[in-house]
Amino acid sequence: MNTVYSDSPWLLPPDPASTAAIFRRLGKPVLLKARSLVNFGASNKVYLLESGIIATFAGGVGHYERMAGFFTAGCSLGAVKAMTHRGSPMSLQARVYREARALAIDSSQFMRELERDPKVFAETALNFVQKNEATMDGLFLNDLLKIPERLSRMIALLFQMDGRPLGTDCQPLPD
Repeated sequence: MNTVYSDSPWLLPPDPASTAAIFRRLGKPVLLKARSLVNFGASNKVYLLESGIIATFAGGVGHYERMAGFFTAGCSLGAVKAMTHRGSPMSLQARVYREARALAIDSSQFMRELERDPKVFAETALNFVQKNEATMDGLFLNDLLKIPERLSRMIALLFQMDGRPLGTDCQPLPD
């Protein structure tokens, strides 16, 4: 089965250099510990990951069971929420799979910076569309693929995020 919108379901594309520059200029370093939860749907922070792997889960109150996307180095987390929900909460939770180092900015400050430059705003908005496409494809595949197919795609994606080729030999899963 091919994807509907995205070339890489579940794996979100990195932010453009112009967006990352905002974080490098204004962001405060934070460490997100492996296996921790971040209720970024209620947070007023936007993060740019410098390292690590974070997965987001959509759901209702207390039930975040539907994995929506993986964020890796170079991706912003919470930026789409800052732009589309402007201070309102979203039903999203993040789980840190691999310890992550990030730069954090208050979401209102992030939006002020975007609005200062229409070109940066447009580049960031286009990237958000690409992120939404990868997320939507991931959610579609969660429902459309049978468990063995979905699991095999997820395992291949883990190897891709780890920068290792997936071969025919037995290999341990990436941490």
